[in-house]
Amino acid sequence: MVAREKPRVNVVSDVLNFTSGGEPDGPDVHEFRQSTFLSPGAASMTLLDDESRQIQVLKTCRLILAALVIQLVSFLFIAVFFIPEHVIPGATEPPPFSLTSSRDLPLTRNSLLFALFIVPASLLLPRIVATSVRRALARGQWAPPPGVQGDLGDYGKLAYLYQIPFITGTAVIAGAAFVSLIAYMVERQSIALALTILLIGLVAAEFPTLGRVISWTESQQDLLSQDRYSGI
Repeated sequence: MVAREKPRVNVVSDVLNFTSGGEPDGPDVHEFRQSTFLSPGAASMTLLDDESRQIQVLKTCRLILAALVIQLVSFLFIAVFFIPEHVIPGATEPPPFSLTSSRDLPLTRNSLLFALFIVPASLLLPRIVATSVRRALARGQWAPPPGVQGDLGDYGKLAYLYQIPFITGTAVIAGAAFVSLIAYMVERQSIALALTILLIGLVAAEFPTLGRVISWTESQQDLLSQDRYSGI
């Protein structure tokens, strides 16, 4: 009597079907589930793909940027429409601005000088910060964000680290915008108002997109490999 051959079961396809939301149809899959304590909820948590992490980071960065822009625009609206035109005691009209005169309009002049320093710094500081956090990751000094579980891998960790240089770059420009806005509110110079609008535009131009996050993550992943190879 010839023994009947046991039907073969494609365990890999059944497991993939299970983790993607389908129902497994093989007994071996049931054993696999029991041996690894795998449940649909745990699978969706541990198998969170890189794109989902990047979208999560993208939403966080967009919320931060929106909060900064709303604050700046609201402050600008108040300064233009609700602050009296002439706040300098005894002045009937704003004195003319001159770069050579710092006694009459020190805030306006200093806000211009501050912006000339801050705008280049907003391009340099995020790179310095990115290098610092990337090298810390290369040395194994990684603290996962609250609520993040499982092994993210280098790509997933770098996706979360994107927020740090992003916040650094936008915050310094927003700080310069607040300074120029205060200068306009006090000294009522059109050049300070124009500078404020320009800086708010630069903050808004930092609006993060998925392409930016992916490009930054991939470039930092290559640099991370170089850091580990060089032993930094």
